[in-house]
Amino acid sequence: GTFGTDLSVGGNVGDVASENKPDLIVGQPWSAAAPNNGGRVVLFFGSVGGTLSNADSIEFRGDSTFRIGLAARIIRDLDGDGLDEIAIAAPAATVGGVVNRGRVFILKGRSRAQWASARSATDPVSMVPYIPVVTAAEHVINGPNPVLAAAGNGFGLNRHGWGSLGDLNSDGTPDVGIPTSRPVINKYRVVSGAAILASTQASPLDANTPLFEVAETATTETTITNGLGAAVVTGQDILDSAPNDLVASSPSGGRIQVYSNPLASASNPAPTLTIQGPVTFGYFLSAGNVNSADTLSDLVISQGAVISNEAWVLYRRGTGFDSGIGTSPAFWVSRFQGAVILAASAAVTAGI
Repeated sequence: GTFGTDLSVGGNVGDVASENKPDLIVGQPWSAAAPNNGGRVVLFFGSVGGTLSNADSIEFRGDSTFRIGLAARIIRDLDGDGLDEIAIAAPAATVGGVVNRGRVFILKGRSRAQWASARSATDPVSMVPYIPVVTAAEHVINGPNPVLAAAGNGFGLNRHGWGSLGDLNSDGTPDVGIPTSRPVINKYRVVSGAAILASTQASPLDANTPLFEVAETATTETTITNGLGAAVVTGQDILDSAPNDLVASSPSGGRIQVYSNPLASASNPAPTLTIQGPVTFGYFLSAGNVNSADTLSDLVISQGAVISNEAWVLYRRGTGFDSGIGTSPAFWVSRFQGAVILAASAAVTAGI
């Protein structure tokens, strides 16, 4: 019943017949499948046909201590083999006796035949073969220790907060952002791609030593995950500088923080630009050249409140920012109100 809790479409993590099409992974954290309702992730290979193939799909499963499927991401190629990698979070995992420390598993891309060969276990009821993530992942990242909040780190939990960054430290490997977005923590950590590649099951990477982290003042809210890093945009040029700007939302404070070239000045940089909006501003965040009138990346931001839910498009201007939203240096703004759109849809449905 939870199939689709997370999904990610990315690069090619393994072809069936050299189609070289983007692939899809889908998370299901509360499955009744073996072992012990440990959750699962399903990989569907891109196809030149009209539909994706269930027959060619590959399942990954966790166990009762490493429940998976809440966040499953396709991330950029780390090892230079031309195939992207799969990152699967187990945010509630007990690691080394530390409850709710969390862990992330990274599986390297490979051909479909090689994925099939990695299926070393079988569901005793359905007889479906699967890959046990706990033993099959080539690289492992452990969450912070001591745990940063009583409710746990939430390490990798918020699926909107994952980010495949560029090569920020110029070591030839793209770097990866992993959220710990509880407001009581309010930290977003970026780990080195090279350090991930050096990690193993026996010697996991410790998230206590990130490439850098950005932070806001923590609050007392422990249960939700809409603090800093709840949603991010990476690998974009937002401020007309380096192409690897990091944009991180903090919906609990109604803020978007933009970090331009974040490694240029400090390991814990301050935001270059703060965009202040209403509460829950930044529940989801995306970027792209929306208006196609220039070559500049624009921001698309949702405000996911139950009341006054809205979406915003912030157009970046080549000559600088317009004044506008909140108290920040701002953008040329389009605002879409959910109530108005729903009312218009109802009118059309009723034939008015």
